[in-house]
Amino acid sequence: MTSVKVHLNKYRSTQNGTYPLVIQLIHQRKKKNVSTPYHLSIEDFDEKLGKAVIRGGRKNNPAEEINQYLFSETKELWRIINHLEKQRKEFTVLDIARLYRPDYGNGVFKTYAEKLLVKFREQGKGSTADLYQSTLNKILLFQGQNHDLTFADIDIEWLESFREHLLKSGLQDNSVFSYLRILRSIYNRAEKEGICQNIRNPFLHQRFFPVPAVKHVLDQQSVRKITEANLSDDQALSFARDLFLFSYYTHGMSFMDMAYLKKEDIHEDVIWYRRSRNKQLTSVKMTPLLHELINKYDSEGEYVFPVLRPVNIDLYDQYRTGLRRHNNQLKKLASLLELSCPLSSHVALNTCNSQSSSGEISLSIVYEGKERLAKASFSSLEEIRDSVLNALSKLTNGQERKMSDKMAVGI
Repeated sequence: MTSVKVHLNKYRSTQNGTYPLVIQLIHQRKKKNVSTPYHLSIEDFDEKLGKAVIRGGRKNNPAEEINQYLFSETKELWRIINHLEKQRKEFTVLDIARLYRPDYGNGVFKTYAEKLLVKFREQGKGSTADLYQSTLNKILLFQGQNHDLTFADIDIEWLESFREHLLKSGLQDNSVFSYLRILRSIYNRAEKEGICQNIRNPFLHQRFFPVPAVKHVLDQQSVRKITEANLSDDQALSFARDLFLFSYYTHGMSFMDMAYLKKEDIHEDVIWYRRSRNKQLTSVKMTPLLHELINKYDSEGEYVFPVLRPVNIDLYDQYRTGLRRHNNQLKKLASLLELSCPLSSHVALNTCNSQSSSGEISLSIVYEGKERLAKASFSSLEEIRDSVLNALSKLTNGQERKMSDKMAVGI
């Protein structure tokens, strides 16, 4: 059963109180709206007749023009439908739309999402592109062989089925919500660009709130195990351990910041870098343990650690590969040492924050430096350096002695 009907899309009103005039296709219980160049108010449209009935004796009344357009377009759509039926082959509502409007492929979710991926990568937003790519992969896996999913197919029922699919695949709530938020972002972008012509936005009343996640934290005994483990026979495992400890000693420096850390970022025993997450300028005082780790991997390259190399591979792709390898090695290390919690690149920061709140390690060194930078106006990098180093010297007096009594590891 196939039908062609003209109606107003009352879920997309404009500021002047009019609604988009669309031609709705229904085939095998699937719906698709085809846009028209017209907008009408409810009073100017006859829903039963599917015609414009603009009243009031207006000059240059456009009703005749609109109705002529609708007659011509619906006639063409029926011609296409009859053609497809004569072929005696199964066809979809999307097939009708594509034959009617060759550029209708823009309404295919995969096509639109891939265009966004290219755009993000061209803008240097590799991390965002990766998140969108991961979401697209999950959707394609859910769809199976049907990669012709359109925005019109994404309704409340489809959304609930996709959510259940993600949960059954073993993902945690926060991971599921993350995929759904990205899907909503793609959908809303398409809607703003006029590509999505759904009758109702399925995300209209959907809320995806993150669930408080369990943050894994190491106790002092576990930190000692990691520090003292003999890993001389496994170079990859030893490198992962050293990066983890470097992150720990630098108050939770992220893997990305460690990967991109350059030798020129170290001035007079102070590491200066901008956090990749929030672009804040941060400083960490060098200690003998940090010197030891840096010297261990000293090379002729510009980077402190051999994560990024001068090869014909995009730096961000090298970082992503390095991060996966790093976390895999940390899982292996946790199993080898029989630690009480799993290891990942985030555990070092979680452990530092936990020990800071308990008074074992003070992170106020970094925080006070940030606060001074935010509140004060400096005329040169030297003034910034001197200001933060003054804070460092005040805060570190007595700290190292106190902590050396408690832990076998530095800072």
